[in-house]
Amino acid sequence: MVQLTLTPHLSHAIGVYNALPNIGPPLPTCGHLSHQQIHELSRALLAAHPHKRQRYSFVRLLQGTEIFHAPAPAPAPKTAEYVALMARLRAEVEAASYAALVASPAEAEED
Repeated sequence: MVQLTLTPHLSHAIGVYNALPNIGPPLPTCGHLSHQQIHELSRALLAAHPHKRQRYSFVRLLQGTEIFHAPAPAPAPKTAEYVALMARLRAEVEAASYAALVASPAEAEED
């Protein structure tokens, strides 16, 4: 589901919507809303305030919004088994690198 950021105009419209009697759960006034929530907001405000059609039209409420990108989740903590495996692999690579470095040129040509 597409989440959109809130603009000042949209935040104001949410405040007006939350003040209406007999509505569902109130909408958040900060953060982000789904495309469907904004559409329902527009329909409710137009039904309650038909004379403010240009102010609460769906297109007008969408103006200036941007797609909300949720922050990346935190990486999972590394297990003791993973840390031990990585240490062993690094030690093996280091040993192989050192062995290749100190090998005589005759031995290197034979490989």
